[in-house]
Amino acid sequence: MTILRMLVLALLLAGAASVAPAQTGGNSAKVYKCKNADGSVVYSHDPCSSDPKKMETLDTAGALRTGSGGHQNEIAASVADSDCRDKAYKSTHTSAEKIAESNQHIADYRQQREALQSDVNYAGSAAEPALRKSVDDLDAAIARESEFQQKDQITAEQAYHDALRACDNALKK
Repeated sequence: MTILRMLVLALLLAGAASVAPAQTGGNSAKVYKCKNADGSVVYSHDPCSSDPKKMETLDTAGALRTGSGGHQNEIAASVADSDCRDKAYKSTHTSAEKIAESNQHIADYRQQREALQSDVNYAGSAAEPALRKSVDDLDAAIARESEFQQKDQITAEQAYHDALRACDNALKK
């Protein structure tokens, strides 16, 4: 009996899918769930009772949507928004190679600085001013690399947020 009811419901839904768009512009499909005197359930396109206790109106529009539960336009908009956000991230965070190169420069400068600093500690007073200047020059180079990284990160984040705003604006249209 349950299989028969499911078959009837499937046929009604299939009929609703073909009839409802013509009748309602495709936005809803109503099926009426009715209880017979013996308590059995019947589904119908037409109201089977005026008594609300014996009949329930079902909106089957969800059954007419795509498998994911949304209208195709909604799904397309969601995919477009997701693609936009992914593209925004990838286009604004491409400087990983530049940062890696900058990190390597900093590591090299620090290594050179350590070697010079130990030379300063052991050098005589005649060599000390030149070694101290070299250490100061390496400190300045490290500072420039660090500043470059900070500016690059700030620029990338600002560009990313601008790109996300563009995605939000496109979604509103």
